Amino acid sequence: VHLLALAALAPAVGAAPASAHAPLPVTSPAVRAFDLPDVAFKGIDAERVTARELLIHTSGLVNAPLVWSTAFSGIHDAQSRRRMVALSAPNPEAPLGRFDYSNVGYNLYSVWSETKTGRAWQRQVTETVLQPLGLSHTTTSVEALRKAGAPLALPYSLQTPQRDAPISLQKVDATLHAAGGMYATRGDLARFLMA
Repeated sequence: VHLLALAALAPAVGAAPASAHAPLPVTSPAVRAFDLPDVAFKGIDAERVTARELLIHTSGLVNAPLVWSTAFSGIHDAQSRRRMVALSAPNPEAPLGRFDYSNVGYNLYSVWSETKTGRAWQRQVTETVLQPLGLSHTTTSVEALRKAGAPLALPYSLQTPQRDAPISLQKVDATLHAAGGMYATRGDLARFLMA
């Protein structure tokens, strides 16, 4: 099973205040908690955006380049992701505090968390969620699954002439991101939900 929105739960669980591994308090301003005094958003007071708002889709931010590169193109590295953070802007349709489902909060959280901890989101999720819960059939690497010959969920679209054929845009490790970048078995999903 390819996890989309459910994958977003894992970083949130890892960031929960009760977690000894949480890289920052979720109620602190994210720029202060991540020690990012030079981060400034055009048109929004970065001191007002907390990690909690990033994780519950109320940050009031948009960042198409960061979302696009991490979910679709796969053309990014740690340095370019940090540069793309500066391209964040106010969300004209959902200001700070208003819910708007988006990948941007999780992507920003993962970039800042990696900057602070020196550990990629994949490693943080594995160490703080997957391993402690014994989720040995959940991974943040689709390439590892392909090498192992594991069956993979494939993407389909109702917008194509051949609706029963997978589309060509398939996930690779570079397009698995903190808002939807894990694969899991049904058994691991059940263990995660019961934890």
